[in-house]
Amino acid sequence: MIRIDGSHGEGGGQIIRTALGFSCLLQQPVEIFNIRKGRKQPGLKNQHLSVVNSLASLCNAEVEGNFINSERIVFKPKEFEHKKMKINIGTAGSVTLLLQSLLLSLLKTKKELEIEVMGGTEVKWSPTIDYFQNVIMRFFEFIGYGVKLEVIHRGYYPEGGGFVRIKIKPVKSLHNFKLVEQEEINKVRGVSVVTGLDEKIALRQAVSASKTLFEKELEASIEKKLFEKNRSVGTSITLWTDSNFIGADALGEKGKPAEEVGREAALKLLEGVKAGAVVDKHLADNIIPYMAWITAHDKKENSFKTSEITNHCLSNIWVAEKFLPVKFVIDKEKSIVHSKCL
Repeated sequence: MIRIDGSHGEGGGQIIRTALGFSCLLQQPVEIFNIRKGRKQPGLKNQHLSVVNSLASLCNAEVEGNFINSERIVFKPKEFEHKKMKINIGTAGSVTLLLQSLLLSLLKTKKELEIEVMGGTEVKWSPTIDYFQNVIMRFFEFIGYGVKLEVIHRGYYPEGGGFVRIKIKPVKSLHNFKLVEQEEINKVRGVSVVTGLDEKIALRQAVSASKTLFEKELEASIEKKLFEKNRSVGTSITLWTDSNFIGADALGEKGKPAEEVGREAALKLLEGVKAGAVVDKHLADNIIPYMAWITAHDKKENSFKTSEITNHCLSNIWVAEKFLPVKFVIDKEKSIVHSKCL
């Protein structure tokens, strides 16, 4: 059994999501202890518990410690079960963070699967659903992972109520990659979203982002989308480059001008562009598990250049090396990550 110290590094939910994703994928039992030990409220919260229980259902796992505030879980996966799933995270728990674990665990699926998830599609400390669709899923397509996503409803903090449907196709093999030379960026694309509020907010967010990018000689094409109120109201803007894998997002909130939201997203995007990155710093930690999987199977090196090696990225590297015979080499000065097979 692999033992994982949940307080390692950033000591947050990232370790849980990645470790359980690998456990389910590889049919490898795992014990995670000191869960979120450094947080003000340690242990499993609803968001993390939904990951544990969803993956347990997928692979008929025996689980110990799957309750709120638990600081230790033992997860013993069994035979994988191909079935349509409906998952309700509850309130505004992040849909995109749950999908991180689910999609990793499903790399060896033998049949097309459909999963419906309810929760938050645009919440703090997690990628927006538009970032997931236009940055993360574009990377999946690049390496050959067939994932389709349909957004039925948007969900914001604190009410949630978001609803997405995702379909996963069986994967024959994933492609090696070397993403270290930034390609020329001709255009930035994006989507500015408003749910249950004045549609002019979406325009103001988009205009502000476009103006900020234009000042750096980048042309932007940002679509404005208006949705009727479901259970919650809110706004977001997500941007991505037409080449490379650089994206950024920002959320609206009460008292925060729409212009500030648009400018925030644009400045985040420009960080990656100016750093010469091919992969933005948030996508980087999402890439690590797949990079490890490809390297372990094809025994070929893979690499990418990002704008910053974050603690989430380092946590995923640490966990991946626990499960697979791979070694990551980090060039911190250039923010380049290499992987090789042991």
